[in-house]
Amino acid sequence: MKESISLIVEGLESGYNGTTVISGVKLSVYRGEIVSILGPNGAGKTTLLRCIEGTLSPFSGNIYIEGKELHNISDRERGKIIASVPQIHRPIFPFTTLEVVIMGRNPYLTGYGTPSKRDYEIAEKALQEVGIYELKERYYTELSGGELQLTLIARALAQEPKVILFDEPTAHLDFKNQLKVLSIVRRIALEKDISILMVMHDPNLAMLYSDRVFLMEKGKIIDSGRPSEVITPQSMKRLYDFDVEIVNSNGRCFLLPPQNL
Repeated sequence: MKESISLIVEGLESGYNGTTVISGVKLSVYRGEIVSILGPNGAGKTTLLRCIEGTLSPFSGNIYIEGKELHNISDRERGKIIASVPQIHRPIFPFTTLEVVIMGRNPYLTGYGTPSKRDYEIAEKALQEVGIYELKERYYTELSGGELQLTLIARALAQEPKVILFDEPTAHLDFKNQLKVLSIVRRIALEKDISILMVMHDPNLAMLYSDRVFLMEKGKIIDSGRPSEVITPQSMKRLYDFDVEIVNSNGRCFLLPPQNL
């Protein structure tokens, strides 16, 4: 096992109520690397993330985080190693933005669970790192879609994790905020040496922001590699039953529908 690998999944099989959804899944994520999982709805992408974050038990297979088997790690220790950023949601309770980010410190709280001065300092630094420190006293329920997502990323950073899982980080965001969020994710991976695993639906964004891409179909990984190697007209046709063309512009590739569409 290489020292620079933060996450390893080996032969994972899992599902719900005894029904298998994913099987034979193998993947790895290196420190400071961004890996995206592409696949159609129902391919098992979110099920895989749930197994890695520990909210769904696998039927078989192994998951290693920082060299430790996931099932041997306590919930508290898991919270210090793995952070999850869900799709944008609208909460019911009007917490402030800072209070939401402070929740990322839960794995470190002791005694009566009251955040310390250092916990607040870490939370405020996380807000600064994603560029929304000035929103710390704003109610979370009043934030825009992009601000909500950045708050959730700050909460994940406050956990000081080794791995961050993203479930469709650009869902419900406009074009500007999609690029802003993914640019911040890329900076976090590079500057903090954090491993990033993202479920994505947009092949173009996966092409732009991923170091490697895993293609998932019917609960199995069918290919993996650098984006330009695995995101091809043939693989997109297989996954989405749709013809695309790949255009190279200044060394960057983009997927376009055929001109005769």
